[in-house]
Amino acid sequence: MNAVTINSTEICCKSNNTLFSKFKVKKQVLFFLTFLFLGSLITFGQSFSGTTGAIDDNNCPTTNDFTAVVSGVGILGVDADLDDINLNINHTYTGDLEISIVAPNGTTIVLLSDNNGGSGNNYTDTSFSPNATTSITSGSAPFTGEFLPEGNFNDLNGLLADGTWTLKVCDNAGLDTGSVTSWSISFKCPGTIGNPCIAHRWDKGDSWSGGAVVDGGDGGIIACASAAATESNIMPNTQYCESSFELPTLADCIDPSTGNTVVINRPIEGQPILWFNFDVRANAGSSEFQIIGGPDNIAWALFYSNSPTAGLNSGISGDCNDLTFAHCGINFTGWADTPFVVPSFSQPTNYYVMVWDQEATNNYDFSINFKARYGCGNSDIVGCNLEIGTVSTQCNSNNTYTLTIPVTGANAQYTATDSNALSVSNDVCLGNLESGSISGSFTLTYPIGTSYNVDISTVIPSTIGSCAEPFNPADCVANISGIQDDCCINPINPSPSCNALNVIVVLDESGSIDSSTEVQVEAASLALANALKDTGAELAFVEFASSADIPTYGGFTGWNTVNQAYIDGLNNGSTGLVAQYGDNSNTTDEFTNWEDALLKVLDLNAIMTADIVLFMTDGNPNRSVDGSGNPTS
Repeated sequence: MNAVTINSTEICCKSNNTLFSKFKVKKQVLFFLTFLFLGSLITFGQSFSGTTGAIDDNNCPTTNDFTAVVSGVGILGVDADLDDINLNINHTYTGDLEISIVAPNGTTIVLLSDNNGGSGNNYTDTSFSPNATTSITSGSAPFTGEFLPEGNFNDLNGLLADGTWTLKVCDNAGLDTGSVTSWSISFKCPGTIGNPCIAHRWDKGDSWSGGAVVDGGDGGIIACASAAATESNIMPNTQYCESSFELPTLADCIDPSTGNTVVINRPIEGQPILWFNFDVRANAGSSEFQIIGGPDNIAWALFYSNSPTAGLNSGISGDCNDLTFAHCGINFTGWADTPFVVPSFSQPTNYYVMVWDQEATNNYDFSINFKARYGCGNSDIVGCNLEIGTVSTQCNSNNTYTLTIPVTGANAQYTATDSNALSVSNDVCLGNLESGSISGSFTLTYPIGTSYNVDISTVIPSTIGSCAEPFNPADCVANISGIQDDCCINPINPSPSCNALNVIVVLDESGSIDSSTEVQVEAASLALANALKDTGAELAFVEFASSADIPTYGGFTGWNTVNQAYIDGLNNGSTGLVAQYGDNSNTTDEFTNWEDALLKVLDLNAIMTADIVLFMTDGNPNRSVDGSGNPTS
């Protein structure tokens, strides 16, 4: 697909939009709107620069006056709001200065700053704003940033902004001097004008109830039906104002009827627009809509909320202050040739659309209708979706592990491939909310120690008869890679890790163990200890013949952590394993007391539970006992 998505981190307030991905929309919902707007356009977001000059030294209460002429703004609090007063003053002792702003009526004065900053130098890019959170009295020179004035900007509401504004500055002490190098006064659109949070809610379709979708109710959720639901003659409800909401760069906009890209004209400041809100339910994946302007040359921009909700708050859905741009286009003359695919399959999608007239005829009056259908991913031409769940691994007893990959989505046959896998499960066919399943999983097996690198993609053409073939297969791919946990296959206690094993080794030194077998037992015991070294393992030994004991090797008895010191003890030439085990006690008169050996194992197990008990024996007892316990041949 070929379209542009722009993420807006603060869509309500002069956002910075960053290009991050693409989505080309072809089929969406039908939209008819009617806007009747009379009168001249008001220009919001204006800034007016003032005069500059020197500040007389030690001249208070006489002031130096610097003026800015404002026009085309209107009544404050009605037609526009004060945005900020920005100033730059060079002065070597800001604590000398008193600064005020006087409205065009000549009588309303707001104190900006009175003797703040002490011996500090300058006001540098200082913005006095009603939206600030820090008072100028809490700042320090050079006061860079936004501050609340000492007076109250609300005193200006209801006044005519047009006319001459006066910045008054006086210096109340000698020696230090300075000048006003620049200053300006700026205005923005009042209140919520232009903000998507005043959006009109579509009054057709299905409804939310306790987080679930219920059929009907005219609640603004696109229904599953093939018959379209239409709301007609929807009026524009605000004006475009960039200080309230600034459209991102509108690239790859489309003519929905042809799928061709078109260039559209952005709305101008103060132009009538419509904000409109509707939803697509979770797990639907796609829908169809139309925005029809009749004879008017309308344009639209579609956004979705980054914080979606399955319900309404103050009559609209999602967080209207956190939107991401999805698509843009012009008037629909029929259904688009493909559906609109949602940004997140498993969550509801709360859409916001801005509509405006591209021509200035009749003060940008326009009329549209909105029409929508196939809100369950069940269009005649389907779009696919794919989301990957939490991947898990399971160790097996045959030196392999199993990787399980849950998937959810819609409208495609999916296959998993990995050249490292020993086996891969069958393909998964996902349908939509109206037909088939929307979830499944893949299982793959691997040799222990082998990493996984799985590619999941659609199968076109489908080899499963009932499975759909979507228009956007390239959008429905995923790669899952990683390394499984170490698997330790233990016949007694399977564990996901070979670390920290507790092992008891039982050594047979009965009369049937000859000297060559002794050497083999000693070598095997030392090799096992070296293999467990520094893994956190604990090791203990038992020796048995006619009786059993827990030996001391190199000063170590019973359970011991297998580290280099323990290995050195086992290898001690005088007291180590070789010296103790081959001590000639295993004569031909020594029989095989398995019972006593197991009792010693239980003694050790009472101290620390063993994961493995390993017997090193030839399995040939050379002596037994009679019913009285006496050795026999």
